[in-house]
Amino acid sequence: MALLSSNKYEHRQIELAIEVLERAVENHTKWLQSVHESIICGLPVDKEIIADNAHENCKLGLWYYNEESDVFRHHIEFVELEEPHRVMHDAARELLQVTQKQPALEDYRAFIQKQQSVIQQLLKLKDKLVGTFHSFDSLTGAINRDAFNIIVVNEQARVKRENGCCCLALIDIDHFKDINDRYGHVAGDHVLRSFALMIKQYVRKSDTFCRYGGEEFVILLTETSLSDAFNLIESIRKTIMATEFEISEQLALKIQFSAGVSECKPGDKIENCLARADHNLYQAKQAGRNQVVS
Repeated sequence: MALLSSNKYEHRQIELAIEVLERAVENHTKWLQSVHESIICGLPVDKEIIADNAHENCKLGLWYYNEESDVFRHHIEFVELEEPHRVMHDAARELLQVTQKQPALEDYRAFIQKQQSVIQQLLKLKDKLVGTFHSFDSLTGAINRDAFNIIVVNEQARVKRENGCCCLALIDIDHFKDINDRYGHVAGDHVLRSFALMIKQYVRKSDTFCRYGGEEFVILLTETSLSDAFNLIESIRKTIMATEFEISEQLALKIQFSAGVSECKPGDKIENCLARADHNLYQAKQAGRNQVVS
């Protein structure tokens, strides 16, 4: 029996990552304030600020070098933050090590420029995370259709460039309307959430899982032959069919799905591949549902 749980979907993970990033920006701003006070007012300099490894031990650095979340590390904007942050610390060290005299205006302006580079990189990272956040379906944790449309265009280009292949699997839960009509939309939402969670266990990091609309989902399988794609979706179908989805203490449901699978080769247009998958899905429905057609 598949139990509903409070699993943290990617949507929530990204939301938390944005909160972490905002705290990092806040800490960075406080550090900058102390540097400016030292430069302008001649206040005593904390030795930690001018240490060679200051960029690793400031609050922003401690977050950056100890952050293990894939939500950050998969973004180039995160990777590219290291260099401007280190350079800014070097510039601050040079300014603060000037003894008994005011730093040159041009040196101060150069430091401001490097400071702005770090801030801009942090904002770019935040913008990317916010964009990713809005790319997910909040109910199922799958990406939404708009984001999927962008991904498949890039995949089409990769297939052509590398003379590779990919497959699309269009999946539709059988008789889902009956579940909503008989048990209510809350029960229907539980089914969608559990259904998506189970499918995700079969999807590789290189693949893309999308809620295409309503009870319809699509999986983009990179570097996968048609026979392998068919076998994977058939395996998922058998697992789903054998699973009881617990909606409440009093209600558990078994569900089934139909699927159409198509292969995309170099020169194929993604919309044609989707059309073939949709046609195969229609054939599966017409043949009695609860089956995969390729």
